[in-house]
Amino acid sequence: MIEDQANSQGKTMGDLYKDVKALQGKMLDLEARSRRNNLILAGFPEGKEGISPLLDTILRHFLKLSDTIPAPEIECAHRALRPIPDPGHPPRHIIIRFLRWSDKNEVFKTLASAKGKLTWDGHDLRMFQNFPMEIQRQRDSYRELRSILRKENLRHGILYPARLIVTINEETFIFKEPKEAEKVVKEKRPDLFGM
Repeated sequence: MIEDQANSQGKTMGDLYKDVKALQGKMLDLEARSRRNNLILAGFPEGKEGISPLLDTILRHFLKLSDTIPAPEIECAHRALRPIPDPGHPPRHIIIRFLRWSDKNEVFKTLASAKGKLTWDGHDLRMFQNFPMEIQRQRDSYRELRSILRKENLRHGILYPARLIVTINEETFIFKEPKEAEKVVKEKRPDLFGM
């Protein structure tokens, strides 16, 4: 009797665990979709008022748009919600929400091709995508392996949400886990790891 109850409760707990994991996945997906049109601008100095008009000017400058071509429409832009940093500390990031995903994508591709060489009014700026923290953590887990691949000029990239794609000897692999990726890369190219 007690054993049957324990088995029943164990099965129920297992089912609940699966349900919670599925719901967490759906919640993460919803959060990521809500940030789809966002980009984050880092390095823009504090104290500059009227962020949106300045962003319009900055985007025109970086995208090399003339006054006759409309700039990508920004739905809203605001500083990250944290206290204003003390002087000498990095400024808060600016979260930019574009009206259309296609505009955001075009801006990101253009600015990514600049390889981080974005300067405005003497300030170095960086722009990156606005992923939820969990997805960013998953993407960061490939950082060490990507550094090795980059040094060797091996073709690789990150697919959404956090899958590593690598081409070795004209064979393409897609990985969901960093350990799996490292294992296969070590098998295919042991010379990269000093073996």
